Amino acid sequence: MNNEEKKKRKHGRLVEQIADGTKQNKKRQKLKTNLHG
Repeated sequence: MNNEEKKKRKHGRLVEQIADGTKQNKKRQKLKTNLHG
């Protein structure tokens, strides 16, 4: 396996983690707005 493939794999994992994080943040924001509303 060459370095380019390794970088792509790492990047793909990071993107997945970021996507999960944004989903969770949106859920939290909804909860916060409901509580404040």
